[in-house]
Amino acid sequence: MLKRLIMAVVLAGAACSAASAQTVGLATTKGGATNQIAVALAKTITEKSDLMVRPQIMANTAQYLPLVDTGRVEFGIANFPQTSNAISGTGMSEGEPHPNLRLVGLLIPFNAGLMVTNDSGMKTMADLKGKRLPRFPEGSLGDIIMKASLETAGLTYDDVTSVPIANFPAMFQAIKDGTTDVSIATAGSQSALDIDASTGGARFLDFKDGDDKVLEKTLPGVSLKKGTDLP
Repeated sequence: MLKRLIMAVVLAGAACSAASAQTVGLATTKGGATNQIAVALAKTITEKSDLMVRPQIMANTAQYLPLVDTGRVEFGIANFPQTSNAISGTGMSEGEPHPNLRLVGLLIPFNAGLMVTNDSGMKTMADLKGKRLPRFPEGSLGDIIMKASLETAGLTYDDVTSVPIANFPAMFQAIKDGTTDVSIATAGSQSALDIDASTGGARFLDFKDGDDKVLEKTLPGVSLKKGTDLP
């Protein structure tokens, strides 16, 4: 039975009067599920309202959360754990609270997890031992997800081979190039579909019962979902 990490996507906006503007920015990352959502959302709002919404692509969510907080960008799309940390100044935003952020609306759940190729032989988090994992900058979203996932199997970075990775697009490319054995991915996203197509097939590693308690320590709002098929 497949279990997947679920991260709810939120639209965060600064406490500013964006409604009176004719053109507003919607911050997003490059590639992946977040970018797909931003492009579709901007297109729909522009077509159905008096606002013209323009996606503003940046390197990562951590880069634009402060810009949304200060009103330099009107809106941004972010996952729930990172947004929660940003507002409270904890975790990924330790000591740097962003009190002006506001939740404008919930979009869709991110059915996300760790993806591996079918020929890797890996099925559970315990199988990560000795494998090549992307190593993100300390305290970044990728770093937190990797550490939390390893912890569910009683593992740390000391138990794997770390491959330095700057961001999510580089991580997606690394597993396709065969320089890493695993990638964070969102089911149904273009990046996940690309990995599946370019590697001859890919799957998500299984979590086990009780792992949600481990994940929630550093990823607030995360839960596990059981299922047999990927959307």
